[in-house]
Amino acid sequence: MSVSLLFFCLICLNIFCRCCRFVNFDYFCNMQNIHIFERYPLLPVALFLIIGILSGVGLVGIVVQGLWIVMLAVSVLFAVFAVRFRIMQTVLILVSVFFLGCFLGNRAEQGKHAELSDDTLYYKGVVKTEPKVHGKTIRFDVLLTEGELAGRCVRLSVLRDTIGGNYKSLKLNCGIAFKTCLKEPSNFTDSNFDYADYLLNHGIIAQGFVYYDNWKLEKPDLQHLPLIDRAQLNAHVVRRNILDNLKVSIFEEDVYAIIAAMVMGDKSALTKEMRNTYSLTGASHVLALSGLHLGIIYALLSFVSFRRRFKYFGSTLLICAIWAYAFLVGMMPSVVRATLMLSIMTFVGLSGRAPLSLNVLSLAAIVMLLFNPLNIYDVGFQLSFLAVAFIVSFHKHVNPLVPVEYQQRHRLVRWLWQLALVSFLAQMGTMPIVAYYFGNIPLLALISNFVVIPCTTVILYLSVALVLFGFVPLFGQAIGIVLSFVVSVQNGFLAMLSVLPYASIQDVDINMMQVVVSYSIIVCLLLASIIAIKHKCQKSDGRYWV
Repeated sequence: MSVSLLFFCLICLNIFCRCCRFVNFDYFCNMQNIHIFERYPLLPVALFLIIGILSGVGLVGIVVQGLWIVMLAVSVLFAVFAVRFRIMQTVLILVSVFFLGCFLGNRAEQGKHAELSDDTLYYKGVVKTEPKVHGKTIRFDVLLTEGELAGRCVRLSVLRDTIGGNYKSLKLNCGIAFKTCLKEPSNFTDSNFDYADYLLNHGIIAQGFVYYDNWKLEKPDLQHLPLIDRAQLNAHVVRRNILDNLKVSIFEEDVYAIIAAMVMGDKSALTKEMRNTYSLTGASHVLALSGLHLGIIYALLSFVSFRRRFKYFGSTLLICAIWAYAFLVGMMPSVVRATLMLSIMTFVGLSGRAPLSLNVLSLAAIVMLLFNPLNIYDVGFQLSFLAVAFIVSFHKHVNPLVPVEYQQRHRLVRWLWQLALVSFLAQMGTMPIVAYYFGNIPLLALISNFVVIPCTTVILYLSVALVLFGFVPLFGQAIGIVLSFVVSVQNGFLAMLSVLPYASIQDVDINMMQVVVSYSIIVCLLLASIIAIKHKCQKSDGRYWV
């Protein structure tokens, strides 16, 4: 898997280098100037950090951590003494970043494993995720609060007592004492998905099966947990209360399931049919909290943060608000990426510079990977960064296909074109990875986004209003009715698209090398299109063409 992701990272490097070359920037190894460092100084740093992390993970057991530290120290030392040689110092800085990534990846890979006893022992912890029924068991994650494994997460499958029904008392954040033999995560025999590695990369160190009479509820002792874990547990309570209030105001289960997923990132109420409908139509991104949702909420908060009159105070208040929301919904990688980018863009915007660039995206990636190098294996992290990378890299070059002057004169045309262009670039940036992980290529995503994105905007605004003013009887009821209508329209439209012939290509089975080839083809086609667009712009001689 590490080798495959290394290939995936290299194709990203190829994409960025081709983009920079096309717009007449030399490669970063140019002997006279290092243009990519002058325009995008953080981009190569992020790429070398990613390659280093993948290399460090792949070489666990072959190269020890101490060797990576020595190599990092030596490269930094040489970089300091090479101050008079700009190119050599640049290369040494990148080498140092690579060795830093190797060390971080090696440490994170070793740290995700824990020493587990072969005996059946008693453990105490607190329920961290909403318990879900799976056949004869109920499954949930537990944050251990005592012993050598305090602060680590395990996934439990508790056998349900259908007669007494004691399992119904298991709730989010309740304390539990249980007896089991914890085992390191293992894969399913009939699946190609690396489930064990998925759990380990998400901080779940073990799995355990608990009989119905080998557990009991017990008040949790949280004093041994880090402050951040205790804060997250409290955030889970607030999140659960908000969801309960929404459920009271929304009577239709399908409507509530969509709102819970779009607003609070809770997908537990989504049915298999609903997931399939959104997946087949390329609208799954609205069910996963990402930059789209944060951007809409950011725009809403901008109106009430006094940014026009009190610029710095309002911007600080706005950043605190979006980080509080990110913490409330669980700090998922895609949400953290969007929150980081919005925070950086807010501060950069105060200086009058272009707020959105590859530098902002690269800085967000660097910060996230420094805190948790294993984020690189998260599907949401990969999809989120690839979508934004394609939009930032190609948008300004493809945008002139409809002349800017024409867009400025016709607002509806500009809105439709921008929505179509951003959706197209995001789909091009994520399609190979979606096919690799999910075996599905939606063909109607561009059409569905013309309805889904406006509906998502309305749904998020109405949901915020319902959370804030739902206690007002008539007002809250009116919001709930309108909200249910908008969600029903969205669900009905997607259901209609999903049954159309050739709505999607299913059962796609590709490997990482084919993903690399797919990205190469996509990039070459985009570059060829950009060349044709610029050529046509020159021949148009200032006349409008659409």
